[in-house]
Amino acid sequence: MAGIAVGVDNFYYAKVTKDDETGFETDAIKRVRYLNKISVEPAQETAKAFGDNQTAAIAVSNGDLEIGATFVTVPMEDRAELAGATVTEGSVQYHKDDIPPDVAMLFERTNHDGTSEWFGVYKGKFMRAAINGATKEDSYEFQNSEMSGTFVPRTADGFTHGSYYDEKGATIGRDKAFMDTFGKAFPTGDLAA
Repeated sequence: MAGIAVGVDNFYYAKVTKDDETGFETDAIKRVRYLNKISVEPAQETAKAFGDNQTAAIAVSNGDLEIGATFVTVPMEDRAELAGATVTEGSVQYHKDDIPPDVAMLFERTNHDGTSEWFGVYKGKFMRAAINGATKEDSYEFQNSEMSGTFVPRTADGFTHGSYYDEKGATIGRDKAFMDTFGKAFPTGDLAA
């Protein structure tokens, strides 16, 4: 049995460089630290057929996934890359013709009993992050970075996302999540969880 979710951690993304009938590939995997909260909202609609004065059948159609993520902060380079903007020395330049790249993303939801769930979302685009600010008053109030995106089925296999489970101390689910989401093994070194 899965534990009760108590936290989120380990947000990773990579640009999708290939997605066609022959398979998918991604660029280098990058980690954005300090994920605060995240939501993955699958769009589904039902259609009903009626007969004999009752519901005779129900059909469900699956739509896109809407992602909302809040971080303590998102580094300038990651914001720019996810928005398709240009990074110059000391600045990010946004152009009216910027096209956000397709990306795959993955995060971990930690549970009260030490187990964890990994959620991979396979192909989509993030929108430009909103910029908010407020004046400092008598005490500090941290101002987080929020991002939203829309994710669609991968052309290679039609999958939209996957959920993976690890017992306390295990990494089987994590390792499968990285392979299914990015087509690459879990990174070691600076990117490791």
